[in-house]
Amino acid sequence: METIETIAKQQVEALRPQTTPAERILSKKQLAAKAKRAELKKLSDKLWTEAGDKFHHDGKPITINELIEEYWCNQWQLDHLELRTYEEWKKLGYQVKRGEKAIQKWGPKAIWHKNQLLDETGNPIPNTGEAIEYCQVLNLFDITQTYHVENCK
Repeated sequence: METIETIAKQQVEALRPQTTPAERILSKKQLAAKAKRAELKKLSDKLWTEAGDKFHHDGKPITINELIEEYWCNQWQLDHLELRTYEEWKKLGYQVKRGEKAIQKWGPKAIWHKNQLLDETGNPIPNTGEAIEYCQVLNLFDITQTYHVENCK
């Protein structure tokens, strides 16, 4: 005989949308990306507020990415950062050390088409749907977070 508790659990499971493991992983990655973007936005707002009207010695205004680099230089007590993506370090023969966390910076602007239409084969039809402009987030690593692969052989 089934108890009320097991019947209730079965009903809740029936109402829960069925997702594949791949969909659950993608959902977790999307949530993590949103959290990192929110963190970068919070840091950017803080740095802009602290910077006020900061200019270079030649009169050009300082950019948010320069403020972010300056922040991380101060945090890590370095003179400068040599930042590259994971793939760029790999092409140069370096490996990012296990457990190192990427530094996020704002990347180039991109356009995403919300509710983009698909053709018969499932491929997106260009320039359909509402165009939304956004800044990409770059995940970068400093040379201090890497090691040269040839030196380890």
